[in-house]
Amino acid sequence: MGRRRTRTTPVSWAAFATQDVDEARAGRPSADLRAYAAERDLHFGGDRRQLRVLGGVPRWNEYIHNCCAGRLGDRRQGVVQHELLEIGFATSEHSGHRLAMGGDFAKVRLRGDLRLTDLLPLAHHFSGVRDAPGPFPADTATVPVTAVVLHVPQAALLSRFTVRSADRLRNADGPPLDPHGLAGYRLRGRDAFEPAAWERLLPRAAGALGALAGPYVSFEAGTALVALRVGGFVADPGRLDALVAHALALADAVADVAAPPPHPDTRFHLPLPPAPAEEPMQDADRWGATLDDAAAQWGLRREDPDALHRAYPALPVPGRSRGVLAGQLPGGARGRLTFHQHRRGDLSLLAAALFERRPGAPELPPGGVNDDGSGMRVAAVGDLVACWSQEMDDGQLAVTATAERGRRAAASLGQLAG
Repeated sequence: MGRRRTRTTPVSWAAFATQDVDEARAGRPSADLRAYAAERDLHFGGDRRQLRVLGGVPRWNEYIHNCCAGRLGDRRQGVVQHELLEIGFATSEHSGHRLAMGGDFAKVRLRGDLRLTDLLPLAHHFSGVRDAPGPFPADTATVPVTAVVLHVPQAALLSRFTVRSADRLRNADGPPLDPHGLAGYRLRGRDAFEPAAWERLLPRAAGALGALAGPYVSFEAGTALVALRVGGFVADPGRLDALVAHALALADAVADVAAPPPHPDTRFHLPLPPAPAEEPMQDADRWGATLDDAAAQWGLRREDPDALHRAYPALPVPGRSRGVLAGQLPGGARGRLTFHQHRRGDLSLLAAALFERRPGAPELPPGGVNDDGSGMRVAAVGDLVACWSQEMDDGQLAVTATAERGRRAAASLGQLAG
């Protein structure tokens, strides 16, 4: 099999601005945001990815630093953190390797000694040294950025789009944004909204993006997330607070435009429409058949996951539902199990149990609370209480464990009806 190599520092790197060069070379910030997190009652998670925003942050912990997680603004949950933006290489016979992102960089350091074994899988076979899937692959460079990523459940059904500095965005497919006050920006993912919805969103986005200056600004949204990124590792508390404020404004604009029309009746005990026979993701993952098997085994009915989001636009469970099982759950309570993906096609799911909330139940803070006894996160919206696992499930549906732990969590916090 040969040896497998996992890198922990950048092979190639770049910096948007001169002041970022040393940190870009090191692949980590020189500043620490512990004090910033403490002063704002945020959890300092260091280099660990946070479950609530998993689909909107880098896949590798090595690309995350100074993660400050918790409530941002009055009601949004999210993170402020330093990240390494991974950029692939573009090649040509005349110019050789270059970054596959346009625009100016203060400095670019692409490894001049890239070996054939770094670029050709067949050569890996003969050399006996292969890259393990992971951070810092040889054919990419990393660039320091600062990110604010927010959970926006109203955008759960929204396909992803990006508004970014025009010289940094490849494959833009939207119209010029200058008429909307976004001179210097381009759009990718125009199918996320109908034209009338873009007319509502883009002027509001201009109010936030227009206040930002710098060589890299990127606004992305979709699958229950909104992210705002700027170049460099921002450490000044005032600048970080301003970045959070702009991200919150973008999140509010996306939530207003993306929220589905009011559901005619959202009483929890009423059934939702059945899962569609032709599922959009049935060819991208194997969860459709697994959900069918679980429904048959436990005597539950499959409901349309998109209908769940339309009935409860503020559903607090992170991600987008891939499947819903409803009925008499293991453990005896009636309710729903919903299994969420952070990215479409993911092979890992976040399991949650939903129950009818007791009238007059104690109020829970926005974003919910942890129930130590069950290890679940619990949050309420309307007549629904949601309890979800703090870990992703790989390759299985945790039907019994999710139902029973969720029921205990909801009951222990005085939320469970009946």
